[in-house]
Amino acid sequence: MPFGRRLTRWLKPTEVLQSLTKLGGLTTTLYFKNIMYIFKFIEKGSGEIQIDAFTELFESDHSYWSMEQYEKQWESAIVIIEKGDAAFFIISVTDPKQSNFIRAWACYPIGKELVFQEHIIFLNELHEPFDIENPHKSMQSYENISEDGCEISEWRTNK
Repeated sequence: MPFGRRLTRWLKPTEVLQSLTKLGGLTTTLYFKNIMYIFKFIEKGSGEIQIDAFTELFESDHSYWSMEQYEKQWESAIVIIEKGDAAFFIISVTDPKQSNFIRAWACYPIGKELVFQEHIIFLNELHEPFDIENPHKSMQSYENISEDGCEISEWRTNK
């Protein structure tokens, strides 16, 4: 079992990141919000998201961003979510000037819960050009019904 999956007290993500850094870095790349969600790379090119008991693998392109750049973006998403705003956890990006989509998990703080949805961000459908330095500007408001009238798959956890 990777380090950090079970902690004996609730920690803010910044406390966990500081603790892991003191132990010699983020070698397993774990990110936490009260230990209710985790994003990590298993190896270059693949990773895993865990939300409570739900786990899903994802493929991650590293031709444009390194693992460290993804990790940095995830850290910024945690800070935004802690402030009560919605944020993206980008899991796969190629050069936005030459690609047509980006894959991400959106996290919406709603009431006492965090709601996660997997998103494909189609760059040609955005109202403004996608800003790779500030991807959260492209967040759409929370929707749980698609334009076709179907429920959107989502996972919820407590804040």
